[in-house]
Amino acid sequence: MTRPTHCDLSAGVEVDDAARTITFRLIRPDPAFLYKLALPNAVAVPPDTGMVPLRRTLPATGPYMIAGLSARGPLRLARNPRFRPVDGRPDGYPDAITIDCCADPERALRAVQQGRADVVGGDFGLDPSLARQLDAIATRFASRLHTTPVPVTRFAFLNTHVPPFDDLDVRRALNYAVDRRAFAAVVGGERYAQATCQFLPPSFPGYRPYCPYTAAAGVGRRSFVPDLARARRLIARSHTRGMRVTVLTGRPLTDADARPLVTLLDRLGYRARLRVLPERVDYYRYIADSRHRAQIGPAGWLSDYPAASGYLTLFRCDAFVPADSLQSNFSEFCDRSADRIARRASHMAAGDTRADELWAQVDKRVTDQAAVLPLINPKAVFLVSRRAGNFQYSQQRGVLYDQLWLH
Repeated sequence: MTRPTHCDLSAGVEVDDAARTITFRLIRPDPAFLYKLALPNAVAVPPDTGMVPLRRTLPATGPYMIAGLSARGPLRLARNPRFRPVDGRPDGYPDAITIDCCADPERALRAVQQGRADVVGGDFGLDPSLARQLDAIATRFASRLHTTPVPVTRFAFLNTHVPPFDDLDVRRALNYAVDRRAFAAVVGGERYAQATCQFLPPSFPGYRPYCPYTAAAGVGRRSFVPDLARARRLIARSHTRGMRVTVLTGRPLTDADARPLVTLLDRLGYRARLRVLPERVDYYRYIADSRHRAQIGPAGWLSDYPAASGYLTLFRCDAFVPADSLQSNFSEFCDRSADRIARRASHMAAGDTRADELWAQVDKRVTDQAAVLPLINPKAVFLVSRRAGNFQYSQQRGVLYDQLWLH
């Protein structure tokens, strides 16, 4: 795959200073284009703006502007005196906002409990000690604790070009045998994650609850009971029992993310071992490169914007690029039927209910073909102070700090 040394978009982006407009000319329809324009890296800035570290404050169009920023200190925001609220862009409530991204989580929790700060949160499930503290806090401050799903799916990739996972029976067997609730328990339990056996996360366009890989199977059911007997029958039919399987992990993931996969494979009769890549090796680039013939390993996927295409085009046949460490179809999966449906959905406008139904069909097809081993959808947990109200969370932006009010 050839990659250009530079990118020239002058023919596709037209700026009219007099009219104060920017016009984008696309070579094909893109239903997610407006979502992409809402991303932080799509913000319009002066042409002479350099890369970080910034030497000057950039123009702001929202209700707040940067009042202070340093490499180690917190970010301070003050009201933008030139901002005027309009429909779809409300004014903020606080007079000033201070965000300390580097604060120690345990100290931050105490500060909010004691009223010295107003909101703290995130994926506490990754730290067992913090999860235990939050569980204790939940019994005392239940009304001040907010739990919300985040648009993330954690899964294990299954290389469909390498034995034994080139066999559909084997891939389905793993999906039947895995105890997804155990993976949720690893990060603290149901408060911090929910089990899943499909790739689209909950509350996403096109999401329809679906899990055929359970002893209590049924569309719309939220039951995740492993069916080990059926899994073993599929393994026996595949004649792959006893094969060697290497489970990979590495930076930024940990051994704990991969060891349950080794246990699962051993239980199904494979000779599994864990291989931890050296610190200097980027895990995701390694498993992406087909020349390494990586068999299985943990992974996660986060979409930048709320569109099913940000998840399911990952499994398009043309998403897999051989010998490319930057491609993201880690399972090297290709299903022409799913491709045809995804292509139709990709040409429909965002928000079109017909597109949502098509993406649901793609998600079901990917699940039925066991393209990956979906495990959990994490949740974010936030604690607010006694005086904080109107807590709102955006799956794209996170906590809407400007909409918090204090009383």
